[in-house]
Amino acid sequence: DNAYSCYSWNILKGISQLEVNQEGLLCQRTVSNEQPLKWLNTQPRNIVLFLWNYHRFLNSFEIVQELQDGRDTWKENFRHIVMLVPDIILPKEIEKSVTIIDFSLPGKNEIVDVIENTLAGIETNEGRIEHKEEDNNVLVNAARGMTLFEAENAFALSAVTSKKFDPDII
Repeated sequence: DNAYSCYSWNILKGISQLEVNQEGLLCQRTVSNEQPLKWLNTQPRNIVLFLWNYHRFLNSFEIVQELQDGRDTWKENFRHIVMLVPDIILPKEIEKSVTIIDFSLPGKNEIVDVIENTLAGIETNEGRIEHKEEDNNVLVNAARGMTLFEAENAFALSAVTSKKFDPDII
């Protein structure tokens, strides 16, 4: 069987298995509170382990050494680590062993989608808010540099607090 099992780790929850239930919803079941790299060494083949904010631990020589020591075994056994971090500076010792995938911020069309989705959600739940489509360029510029999550929160905050999309709030 070549299927991968996916797990997630964060400092508060430990290691959780990620599974999709019968309704198609993602579920997490805690499986261990071990240090994630030690845990990964004991697992079978075909594992993906998502490490949230693990960059905070890369200043530890023990962690860097464990990453170096585990690299070849993990590779041979199809065990993969994905570090989900806002920004990262890698120690020299592991620079050549890590691939960084930098996701770009949303563009104009994606931010306009956030505006439209926020409008639709508010109109069905809380009445209408003041908005003209010709204001979209100003609103898109106000949201530039934000992630989609940040933009969604900013537009929702503006709508709830001012009953319109206010660039100064966004």
